[in-house]
Amino acid sequence: MRVEFRTASSMASNVLPWAVDTDDASVGQSTINENAGTSRAMLSPRSAAGSVARTSPKDIDAQQSEERLLSDLAAADSSADTSAAVLVALRLLNHYRSHCKGDSPGADSIESKAAQLIQQHLMRMVEHNPQQHSHVLIEIAMFWVALGRLQKAEPLFLRALQLDETVAGRESQISSTLLNLAAVYQSQQRYAEAEKLHERHVALQEDLHGKKHADVATAVAGLAYVHFLQGRADERKALHYDRSELLQERALAIREEVLGEKHPDVARSLTDLGLLYEAQHRYDKAEPALERALKLREYVLPARHADVAASLTNLGNLYEVQGRYSAAEPLLQQALEIREAVFGQTHSHVAAALNNLALVYRAQQQYDKATPLFERAMHIETQTLKPTDPNLSIVFSNLAGIYKAKQLYDEAEPLYKKALALREAAYGEDHPDVAASINNLAALQFARKDYKVAEELHTRALNIRERLLEPNNPDVAISLNNLASVYECQKRYEEAGPMYERALRILEAALPAQHPHVTAVRANVDRMQKIRRDCIIQ
Repeated sequence: MRVEFRTASSMASNVLPWAVDTDDASVGQSTINENAGTSRAMLSPRSAAGSVARTSPKDIDAQQSEERLLSDLAAADSSADTSAAVLVALRLLNHYRSHCKGDSPGADSIESKAAQLIQQHLMRMVEHNPQQHSHVLIEIAMFWVALGRLQKAEPLFLRALQLDETVAGRESQISSTLLNLAAVYQSQQRYAEAEKLHERHVALQEDLHGKKHADVATAVAGLAYVHFLQGRADERKALHYDRSELLQERALAIREEVLGEKHPDVARSLTDLGLLYEAQHRYDKAEPALERALKLREYVLPARHADVAASLTNLGNLYEVQGRYSAAEPLLQQALEIREAVFGQTHSHVAAALNNLALVYRAQQQYDKATPLFERAMHIETQTLKPTDPNLSIVFSNLAGIYKAKQLYDEAEPLYKKALALREAAYGEDHPDVAASINNLAALQFARKDYKVAEELHTRALNIRERLLEPNNPDVAISLNNLASVYECQKRYEEAGPMYERALRILEAALPAQHPHVTAVRANVDRMQKIRRDCIIQ
């Protein structure tokens, strides 16, 4: 499953690749290898640096701009013109923000200068007249957010919120700060705290506009999204998904009534609902919602628009997860072409599109087509994301899956281990995405016939999933099937058989009858039943 993510404030979307493929083990039973994605934070990533620093005309211009701003700031300070000093200091802070985007030479120095500016000028100005300068706190907080320093941003947002709540007429700024602080909490997986802020935002918008207004619909959709995130990560999955569905339906109804059925925001609500249904494996409801969203976007937007690409991706991914590869491929190919035209060749959205298309080829064992796409995606992501970003685990895992399929186990193992380390560092050891990486590493050891290690890893993955997911979740079935395969190889048939059967029951309830996972596990069950009958006869 992939999710088109958006924040309630900007409604910017992103696509999350989530891979599943089927590999045939040497003794005939089918194990299932996978890669679960994680949400990509909508922050400005630091780009990878070259090894040699070169001075370009752009660098010279940046240096001259900094010198002019510093001179202006000194002049404002000397004249005791606080308002002018605030404006110049904020311009200088934004200058630093735009030139501190990577681990390139000088980035740490620029960040240090910015921190000094904040401490010596901006924070002093806030203390001088706090009620007039809560927006300065917000600008400073956004600087730290852009650099991924969320711990520094949080107290600034909180303080700005407290200041604005004491001044009449600040509802718009309060609304914005609530959303920014909620986004910080969501990035840290502090969903319960984010939920409270979104509830306050909904109440504020209702007080301002009444129950039926476009801004209310946006606020409701933001609250629904937090419940969706909690559904992915919380043991009370069904409760959060149910709440998310009710809220998304309310947002859709408001938008259709207030904006009309042909408005782009209606497509957003349809997309949210479709992806929620997909997360619950309610594919019969997901498909018409995502199809309607695509048709609406194609009708109201230019042919080469990022949102059209997002809808093509969502529908293509829905087909892929159902094993409908011939239907998925042209949609994902078109989405890739649009994103290359809109974002350029090296954008993270292009990497996601490459990944999605490659997954379709890999599922059909077309490794020669999948490999260069995965490699290109990995090159883009390693150049644009920080080395510690858990989203790198996606491209590492998917490329490792290709190497594993080609029996290049020594090339696959370090990539799987990198993916696991990134996810454990980001989410802790008890998280569904960590379980997916453990499963992948276990499948590699199974392919190597190291059944002892494979059993330990598959058991760990199954324990995490049974603890965090609902009993009928297909990921639980994947772990059951894979652990049963290990038992079968060790001739532990009495343990393997019930596990295969339970896995099949789950998958048959969640997936179409002809889905590759269902077919593979059904074959495992049939073979195990025959083996057990033969053992009884003997």
